[in-house]
Amino acid sequence: MRLPAALVAVMVAAAAVTPAWADDGDGPASEDAADDDASAVRVEARAAVIVLGADGEPLPATMRATLQVSMERALETDRRIQVVDADEELAERSGRIPTDVVSEARGLVSAGEELLRRGQAAAARARLEAAAVQLARVLAWTQKQELAHAQFLLGAAHAVDGDDKAAIAAFVALLAWRPDFIADPTIAPAEVLPVWEKAQAKVGKLPGGSIEISSAPDGAMAYVDGRFVGFTPTVVEGLPAATHYVTVRMHGRVRAVEPVTVSSKKPASLRVSLEATPGADLLDAAIDGIAPAVGQARARGAARAAFGDLGELLAVQHAVVLLAPDGDGPYRAHVHDVDGGTRLASAEVELGERDPEEAFAELVAALYGQISFEVIEPPPPPPPRVVRRSTPFYKRWWFWTAVGATVVAGVAIPLLLQDEPPALSCPAGDSCGVVILRF
Repeated sequence: MRLPAALVAVMVAAAAVTPAWADDGDGPASEDAADDDASAVRVEARAAVIVLGADGEPLPATMRATLQVSMERALETDRRIQVVDADEELAERSGRIPTDVVSEARGLVSAGEELLRRGQAAAARARLEAAAVQLARVLAWTQKQELAHAQFLLGAAHAVDGDDKAAIAAFVALLAWRPDFIADPTIAPAEVLPVWEKAQAKVGKLPGGSIEISSAPDGAMAYVDGRFVGFTPTVVEGLPAATHYVTVRMHGRVRAVEPVTVSSKKPASLRVSLEATPGADLLDAAIDGIAPAVGQARARGAARAAFGDLGELLAVQHAVVLLAPDGDGPYRAHVHDVDGGTRLASAEVELGERDPEEAFAELVAALYGQISFEVIEPPPPPPPRVVRRSTPFYKRWWFWTAVGATVVAGVAIPLLLQDEPPALSCPAGDSCGVVILRF
């Protein structure tokens, strides 16, 4: 498959230390920004991004990863959509993520901060030291900002406790990999801020070093301190001599994060063996199953079942499928509801010389501009019809009055019409009387 010129340019830029599309996290968008304004807009649907070749040919791993990241980042601009990392979702479902360790570490940070704000620096320091160690161990499954926050609180606890040397060391270690971190001015500013300023001055004088990053298999995305640095194998230079955190991730593999100590004397080296994501084979089978039905109004048969499998595996409602052209043609995208495989929206965009993220943001806006999440309330039911029970006609006074009148009239009227009483006859030998009714 021939790669579009703009995409080639982006992939070349990806080898730089600070490419134009570098982010501040290991995922498709900044991990630290993921929760910004999260409560401002209600999440209406969880979506998984699938990248396929329009001609049915498999895509090169680097091309697929580049398109995946760009499309996911574009989707995350719509706060109504929660983008699901397939490998992370499968790892969590299989119990691969140490949620108990993550929860314990977060609890230690919370307890340590509360103690520090109460002025109990020694007690806070013990908890924060344990929290920083645990967060570094599970950094693949937490936000890096959480580790940075714990390290800052630890330095602040040292400063409040009067150990400026330990405080400066903690702050320098933090600023070496998180240079944009902002100190919290509400935590003992008189003791903390002067030490923080000394650490800022010191970290700027650290010598530089480099890291050689490789993986098995090759072609994984590599991040250093949350910034994308290229596809493995790659070399990252110009890093302050300190501890840095390297993330390596690849489709179908469990993400790995390793701390690496950089020295100015010789390049640091890291090789990571990425283990297969549990359930990745099932996910690939589902993707292969839905491929023939992408773009159709409604999937049928095996494709419909494959959409259902995808939804169950990743707990998503939408499959956002991006079709990459062979050459410089338009990129087409379709949104399918995994419940039945119904196509909800379709759109396309020309990439040309444009930044992929800019083009895909336009594509996402066109897609979800066709989808309404408003719940149409059904009209209220009509009020129940009140059926008044009436007294049966045969129980009403007028009925029996009429009956009585009719009977009387039936007897009296014939008699009144006679001029004289009819002759009466009496059997011989009987004594009969005459009864005359008059009204």
